[in-house]
Amino acid sequence: MDNNMTYCDECRKDVIYIEKEMVFRERLNGKKYTYKGIMAICPKCGSEVYVGEIMDSNMDAIYAEYRRKNSLIPLEKLLEIPKKYGIGKRPLSLLLGWGELTFTRYCEGYMPTKQYSDILQKIYDDPNYYYSILESKRDNLKSNISYEKSLRATNTVIKESMRPITKIDIVSEYVKTKCEDISPLALKKALYYIQGFCYAFNGEYIFPDNLEPCKEVGLSQSEKEVIDSVIKNLCCYSGIILKDFTRLEEPWLEAKKDLPDTEESDITISRESIGKYFVSVKEIFKMTGPSDIKVYARKMFRKIN
Repeated sequence: MDNNMTYCDECRKDVIYIEKEMVFRERLNGKKYTYKGIMAICPKCGSEVYVGEIMDSNMDAIYAEYRRKNSLIPLEKLLEIPKKYGIGKRPLSLLLGWGELTFTRYCEGYMPTKQYSDILQKIYDDPNYYYSILESKRDNLKSNISYEKSLRATNTVIKESMRPITKIDIVSEYVKTKCEDISPLALKKALYYIQGFCYAFNGEYIFPDNLEPCKEVGLSQSEKEVIDSVIKNLCCYSGIILKDFTRLEEPWLEAKKDLPDTEESDITISRESIGKYFVSVKEIFKMTGPSDIKVYARKMFRKIN
């Protein structure tokens, strides 16, 4: 059965549904929230059809908006904390002096209080702060093994946080600041487009092959123009839609041709193929400047719809 097939109550048969980006307004805990989501539509009668994955995705989107509006730590950052510091969910709760299952519930989608959220956000942002908790409250842990494992991971994180800043760090932070709330997938795709269009318009790659430290922490005016246009015209789409864009583009198709069963995340695309492709895009669409990226974005959106 087709992955995009579901049952339409109106037509009373299975149909291959169409996904349409929508802006939804929902009430949560007494307040209204606006968020971008997906509606599954029957192509025969035009009515909305039920697709479990899409409903789950929309639910995640409204909760993400709720967290953003109420300044609560994003779920993806919260889930990253145990991995980052090498500690289990229950031991982390005990270390912080909370109920043993408190952090586990937060990982399952329960909303933390503002007080607990601020603690988790600071832990995520500042490994030295977490280290101070680990040392000062180690007696809360049930085993010394948990402490030693977390200590090793924390020391590694602290050392890595001291590494010199790179150009990709600067651009990533710039995009995240401008977009306020951008998924890791959307950011990955944004960096790809920034690399390609910077080469097309400025004649050089913004990101070198090796992650060498930046001599100057900043962006040139020409780089900002490209980045701002990518943010305005491409980051308005979700990471899933941008992934659909890239799957139609030559760099991805070229890299995938010898790996028919691989996932996109396993594919390494050379910067040379990216540069070559976006130079051709500039010529084909007769682009005179970064503002013309909007023409390409609209064309790709029409292609996938």
